[in-house]
Amino acid sequence: MQDLPIDHDTQWKILIEKLPKSFTKFFLPHIFPLVDWTKPVESMEQELHKIVADKSKGDKVINDKLMKFHLKNGGERWILVHVELESGAKVNVPERMFVYFYRIFDNWTLDILEIR
Repeated sequence: MQDLPIDHDTQWKILIEKLPKSFTKFFLPHIFPLVDWTKPVESMEQELHKIVADKSKGDKVINDKLMKFHLKNGGERWILVHVELESGAKVNVPERMFVYFYRIFDNWTLDILEIR
């Protein structure tokens, strides 16, 4: 019997959605203290899908994670975290990230803060 490959991308995305506080504390420790953890983290992949879905991407974008974190300063400012896990080398990732970035910016007109 042949083992089926494990879909690591989906497993990571489920983990991030179920444990956003732990994810942020571990992977974005400089952001963690800025977040108002009394407010829920909102998963926004449906909104992402609406603004980036086109014939070149199709339905695949729906599995990407885009999350909205509210800051302690109480303002309307968001931190949008786009997480894309790739199991192999894909030549168009930088181009897709650029498309996601400008379409998110066009849709919400947010201040830009790049964190790597």
